[in-house]
Amino acid sequence: MKRTILVMVVTLVSLACHRPTTPPADAASRMLAAETLTEIFAHSRLDRWNIQAFAISERCSVLLVHVDGVLGDDGAEAFYYGAKGGDTHPRYEVTPGGVRQFAIKHGFRGVIFEDVVQHRMAFANAKVEEAEKPAICGMPTR
Repeated sequence: MKRTILVMVVTLVSLACHRPTTPPADAASRMLAAETLTEIFAHSRLDRWNIQAFAISERCSVLLVHVDGVLGDDGAEAFYYGAKGGDTHPRYEVTPGGVRQFAIKHGFRGVIFEDVVQHRMAFANAKVEEAEKPAICGMPTR
């Protein structure tokens, strides 16, 4: 009997002390993260591009990054992955590890880049269709 109680206590204590390394982000924290990314870009060397980030889709789980300029696939990839060893686009890395690492850190399931000519490119578990009529969290559908 004592052994059963001891095993139960040890199990409960270990479960109570265990914390995931990256807790799942909720919708409000992802909305705040998108606002933060907009501010980061606004105060960077890319401020003239008027880059805005929005949390969209179900549970605000996709990061939509809108750029006031023509981005194309190469530009979107450069923003997403950031500068890597020997990369020719280090100027696009405003956050360490690019937008990809920012999105992972803040619990987004994917990222969509959209430029001024409505060219879109999706990464990770996002779909381009999610940006066609996005439900921007905290704002009415545009």
